[in-house]
Amino acid sequence: MEEAKTKRTPSVSLLSANSAEGFYSLYEGAFDLREFDRIFVIAGGPGTGKSTLMQRLAAAGVEAGAVCEEILCSSDPASLDGVILEAKGRRVGILDGTPPHPRTVTAPGFKEELFAFERFWDTAGLYAQRSVIEALNERKRTAYLSAYHYLSALGSLQKEEHLSRARYFDKEKAVRQIRHKTHLLKESGPHKKRFLRAFSTKGEFVLPFARTELDGILLISGKESSAEMYLSLFSKSLQEKGIAFTEYLSPLCPEFTEGIYLPENKTLLIKEGLYKGNVKSRRIVADRFFPDAVIKGKERDALSSGLLDLAITSLSSAGKAHAAIEEIYKARMDFDALQAESKHLCARVLSTLGL
Repeated sequence: MEEAKTKRTPSVSLLSANSAEGFYSLYEGAFDLREFDRIFVIAGGPGTGKSTLMQRLAAAGVEAGAVCEEILCSSDPASLDGVILEAKGRRVGILDGTPPHPRTVTAPGFKEELFAFERFWDTAGLYAQRSVIEALNERKRTAYLSAYHYLSALGSLQKEEHLSRARYFDKEKAVRQIRHKTHLLKESGPHKKRFLRAFSTKGEFVLPFARTELDGILLISGKESSAEMYLSLFSKSLQEKGIAFTEYLSPLCPEFTEGIYLPENKTLLIKEGLYKGNVKSRRIVADRFFPDAVIKGKERDALSSGLLDLAITSLSSAGKAHAAIEEIYKARMDFDALQAESKHLCARVLSTLGL
């Protein structure tokens, strides 16, 4: 009798960020060839259906019983930039290999496969629109540059606060508390890095967490820098013990930590204010690891808020230019031919997974 297929709801992740350093990507580490049986690289222009294709492949994998991780686009979380499927001890990756996270195929055929969309679009029609596309691309590029300037200034404020307060951090006290929280954890495994939120063209976005994914929440309260220092120290402790966990980096300054997920006990540690779910939570006050004298002042708050608003406004302008480019490409695409070919790609993905 054929084994019953168990459908699992895909998990969602972010592997990139519009940060103080510009575009910051974790794709290279997450899609390491050594950890996959096969990687399919999707190459195509904006609006050509890359995200839709990946959504179909993810749905087909889930329908067949695979474990699925959907990688959201940091500039437009409604779109996918990648998918990771696992089944029967096998792993397949599918990702958008175009800028700003280009992927060079280094193991063509035997480990990687390039699925290029250029055969499905009207090249002559796009060439006729080249001046319009170039103007929109320049508008988009300029808007992103403005956003990164504002995010850079905001990041400088955050880094300065970390530096000015780091010497007051009572690490010994924090380590004792962290050891108490982690002494029962035994499950060894990988240390994954992801982002919990993104500064997108549609505003600030925070990943949703389903009730079924969590058994516990630890809200890390206090000043933002206090919470990040505590969580960074927590991450270091878990790495030293070899415990399996996912570390959520700050999208503004990826050297800081703003969340940790422990799969062994399905617990999420997260900066207070970022979690919007309804799982019963407890609280750790990170300010307790600093003298009262340094827990004061809101001088930076108004400036930080203003800089973030300016960055989001610029990202929104970039998004509008990108949307206009998408419309041009959509009008020049043969989506019927793409859909027919995508069925063959889907079959290859499922075959690789043994499904």
